[in-house]
Amino acid sequence: MSSDDPASWISSLIGSACPPVVAEGGARLICPQPWRGDCAYLHVLHGPLDPQGIAELEHEYQRKLPPQLRAFYKAMNGVQLFEASLNIDGLVGDLIDRTSGIPKPFCPRVAVRCFTAFHPRWHRLGYFPIGSLVGYARKAIIACDGRDDIVVIDEESGATLRRYETVLTALRMLGAELQGSWSPEGALIGPEQHLHQIFLTTGSA
Repeated sequence: MSSDDPASWISSLIGSACPPVVAEGGARLICPQPWRGDCAYLHVLHGPLDPQGIAELEHEYQRKLPPQLRAFYKAMNGVQLFEASLNIDGLVGDLIDRTSGIPKPFCPRVAVRCFTAFHPRWHRLGYFPIGSLVGYARKAIIACDGRDDIVVIDEESGATLRRYETVLTALRMLGAELQGSWSPEGALIGPEQHLHQIFLTTGSA
């Protein structure tokens, strides 16, 4: 995984040909959606983390990051893809700072604190939450274990929806599923209810 230009390889995964706009704070914004607002983009890719940032994120996750997930965060500090339908959380820093116009990743803090109580079976297996998959009225948790294995579990039932070998494989395959629901211009095709299809228990790698 190259950390030289994170937008280039993520763009290839999500099928966007739009050149990124670099926002204040280093986030890459891909595929503008002016009908949603001046600051709306289909994808947001946050800048890479340095070693200190990695250490702070590990403090949030309460564990050392496995190799492939660590490499991901060296390339980018989380992503929000397809109108935040597919997300990997990142280091937010000061939660009180609400500076307008500076995109920030989703913070894992609450999810990490709640994961043990709401999903004890997955916690006992060594998984910790790193992101989310959102489809209309349903939500799933993207979790990783100490060997870089990724599992996508239904937030309400805890049922297994997907399994992947690495976070990059998860983004590649989930992104491919979501891509068909948006036009090349970044507009959602059809009703939002169609996003329920990503919660079918198929598509693991």
